[in-house]
Amino acid sequence: ALFCCLLCSCRKPVERFEFQYTPAHMADTFVFRYEMLLDEPQTSYSTYIACRCKASAINGNRVPLLISVTSPSGEKALERVDFPLTEKCEGVEVKRSGSLVDIVWPYREHIVPGTDTGTWVLMIKPLEKSAADNIYGIGLSYERH
Repeated sequence: ALFCCLLCSCRKPVERFEFQYTPAHMADTFVFRYEMLLDEPQTSYSTYIACRCKASAINGNRVPLLISVTSPSGEKALERVDFPLTEKCEGVEVKRSGSLVDIVWPYREHIVPGTDTGTWVLMIKPLEKSAADNIYGIGLSYERH
């Protein structure tokens, strides 16, 4: 199975963090691409998705994302995930700065690559134009346990 994991708890991402800003003219069509090096076969990893958005968007709505994951061996998985745009959700870290809000959502916990070590590729696309218009960028981080 591509992911043998559960939705995760709140831990600080420490291994790597990559953030990409959305090109203004491509807000509803842009696909974010990230790479994760999971190179230890018996080590578990946890992943987090971060979003910088307009503070006015924080009102209990959700950000629907289409996430595609490709393992080093070429196995692919595709899923829709609806992340909450709220400050009152367990495990979600929210930081406000003026008219901007940074939100970090736990995504997957205890991913163990086994024999499928190497570079994993995640592609993330906002699914709704209304949500994409409120997003300035999306990031991915992961940590090794």
